Parts: sequence; C-alpha cells; structure tokens
Amino acid sequence: MMASNTTLKWRTYEEELQQLKQQEYLSIYDDVSFRDIKDIANTVFGRNSKRYQRSFFRVIDKLWLWCPKLSVTINGDTKSVARGWLNFLAEDWSYIDESHQEEEIVAERKENYMEEVSFGSKRAVFAKYKDNLGFNRYRFVGIFETLGISPDDERYIRYLRVADKVEIVR
Repeated sequence: MMASNTTLKWRTYEEELQQLKQQEYLSIYDDVSFRDIKDIANTVFGRNSKRYQRSFFRVIDKLWLWCPKLSVTINGDTKSVARGWLNFLAEDWSYIDESHQEEEIVAERKENYMEEVSFGSKRAVFAKYKDNLGFNRYRFVGIFETLGISPDDERYIRYLRVADKVEIVR
C-alpha cells in the first residue's frame, strides 16, 4: 500500500483561536482548551487584553469569567492548589462546590453569596488543569449560577451548571 501524497496541515494555536472566533458558541463538548486567561477573554468575550492577573472578573453585564484551579484529594485528604481555595467539579460537570481553608473566609463567603443570587450573576467557568504533556490549560465546563450552601458540606457554596455553551462575542 502506498502512502498518500496528501499534505497534512496542522493549525497553530493562534489559528485555532481565530477559527473559534468565527463560531457562534463555545460548547463544553468542543475539543478546545486555552493556554491562559487572556486568550479566553479575548477570543470568547471580545476583549483586547495583553494580560490578566485575576481568575475571576466580570466580562459582560451579569456574566463573570471564573477560572478555578481544581482541588485534589489524596488519601482522603483535601489539598488546595490555589492559595487556600477549595474547588471541586462534579464528575459529570453538573456542579462546583467552592470553599476556603480559612474559616473567616468561609464565613464571609456564606454571608455574601446571596448578593450574587439577588444580582442574577452567572459564571462562565474555565477549569484549570494540566494536559497530558504537563502544561497548564483551561477548559470550558459550562455556565454556572449560585445554588446556595452545598447539601454535601455546609462549608461550601454550590454552583449549578445552567448552560453547556456560551455565546462568542464578536
């Protein structure tokens, strides 16, 4: 059998981002990941930024971009990988539970989460993870809104996925 003379064209990361900008939506089912928060903000939300230092900020009206680092559990012991923040994504991506290792911050979050509810805030969530080569990447896991205190653990605030796609802003 002969090898084909077809030339394979591998798209660069920048070409992938440009192609994504032409789509109407980004879905959790799309095989897309981002290198950094700036690329998410610029590609999906029409920003024109050089850099972002924060992992949570407003992008449009009542929609916030949230890029949590997911916590890990080793031998039943929960580990924060983000300055004390504890973020757990359900296996089916239907909810995220968020808390903190410091009790003062937990108490403050429990007092303030109702502001998010009454304002009608939603979070476009891009979870941070390490890819199979060991590089940090961000993957869209859905649009979430605050449900309230987690039924599994009262130290956590639960965010429920309400949409599996986000509109791409041009």
